[in-house]
Amino acid sequence: MSPSGGSPDRLRPGGDPPGRDRGAATRLRSLARRAGRPVAVAYLRRRLAAGRSFVLPLTTVLRLLYPEPFPTDLDLERAALSAAGGPVVRDLGTVRRILADLDGPSGGSPVLVRFGAADVEVVDVAGVSLALDRADTSVSGVIVAEGTYEPEITGLLARFLRPGMTFVDVGANVGYHALLAARAVGPTGRVVAVEPSSENCRLILLSAALNGFANVEVLPVALDDHQGWAHLSHHIGSNASFVPGGVEDLRRGHGTVVPVLRLDQLVSGRVDVVKLDVEGAEAHAVAGGASLIAASLPVVVTEVSAEMLQRVSGCSVRDYLGFFERLGYTAALVRPGRPEPEPIGDLDAFAGSWVDPFRIENLVLTPPPGSPGA
Repeated sequence: MSPSGGSPDRLRPGGDPPGRDRGAATRLRSLARRAGRPVAVAYLRRRLAAGRSFVLPLTTVLRLLYPEPFPTDLDLERAALSAAGGPVVRDLGTVRRILADLDGPSGGSPVLVRFGAADVEVVDVAGVSLALDRADTSVSGVIVAEGTYEPEITGLLARFLRPGMTFVDVGANVGYHALLAARAVGPTGRVVAVEPSSENCRLILLSAALNGFANVEVLPVALDDHQGWAHLSHHIGSNASFVPGGVEDLRRGHGTVVPVLRLDQLVSGRVDVVKLDVEGAEAHAVAGGASLIAASLPVVVTEVSAEMLQRVSGCSVRDYLGFFERLGYTAALVRPGRPEPEPIGDLDAFAGSWVDPFRIENLVLTPPPGSPGA
């Protein structure tokens, strides 16, 4: 089973003789049996963080990271070998790459390795410095490779945002849109970044500090129509999602408990532009911010997925858009590669045309003429 062709439990300290290799591996296995896997993982993390000269076989790491068997149709070792770049693990960065590639937004390993200084890459996007996670391929990797992210949304927000405005970014992720908005609204403006992932919040705070932005407020919470808590997957990478919070789910340790609040509780005063991208929880977030939205009538840029809305919010696309329709909003479809949004004249026909439940679209919702956000 070992990708290196040797014993899967063999621990090979760099330069040490074979007899000592087996002794180190035995100690690690013994520690896991006596004190439990979390203690053994903590020991491993301390060794790696201290820069000790040793090499750990990939299969040993996998046994610690994934104590529960993976589905038989997933070639775990082959995927891990690709992520690690070889059959051994020498540092925490490699462990994080394995977790980022093998875990999914719905969870996977009960182990979380937070990013350290060596995992942070700072890139310049349109004059704004962004702190990004090297192990995050879903958003950070795209920004590093392409120098932008969701260019059609980026351009749309740049069109609406002006100095002195207030921008609320619900599902701020690594802070790409929030940080660009902070520059656009200037020191007299305000950016509220709502993001339940602690690791993403760390990146946003780092980016704000790098740019000297004092107009960015980070709210490390999830939004809903009530106050409470939620169970968030701690998948490495920026697109975390809510996972079940039953007793057995909480016991398995595949997520982090995060506070849940209503947007109406958190933000007061005029709001000019809102971005919503929370993996199907958009309807919940809007319900908890109904008073704020009705009072300010901001421009709203929102992701829409029929499958995620129904699964997470228990809401259809038509019902979600119906809230804005009752306030006098008009909707337009934001198409990749097209400079102008396409107006949606008939919401019933638009929602009815949603044949593929996994289809994902971005919409811009414009308030009625004469309102503050129009």
